[in-house]
Amino acid sequence: MEIKTINKGDATIIKIDDRLDGTSSPELQKYLNEITKQDLKLIVLDMEFLNFISSVGFRVIVSSAKAVQAKKGKFVLSGINGAVEKAFKMAALDRIFKIYDNVDNALTMEA
Repeated sequence: MEIKTINKGDATIIKIDDRLDGTSSPELQKYLNEITKQDLKLIVLDMEFLNFISSVGFRVIVSSAKAVQAKKGKFVLSGINGAVEKAFKMAALDRIFKIYDNVDNALTMEA
């Protein structure tokens, strides 16, 4: 998995790709722990190129979202598709998170 960060105004966009599973989740967890220590207004987790997520990956995302929200920030998702989208729906996480088609929509709607 590759993690890229882009800062756009008050937003921090985190792009992840490939797989978010038991092997790659610790890397993302460590990265997000560092990011969530900051007082960020908006984090957009761009999952456009993510093609698999496990329950461990869900745990990382949920715990990071809670950390951001505890500091009165927003944590939203974008670009979820294919098998990852199906997994989010099966876990009913599509009802908990704000999910946008792409990063631009997320930035526009959350600005």
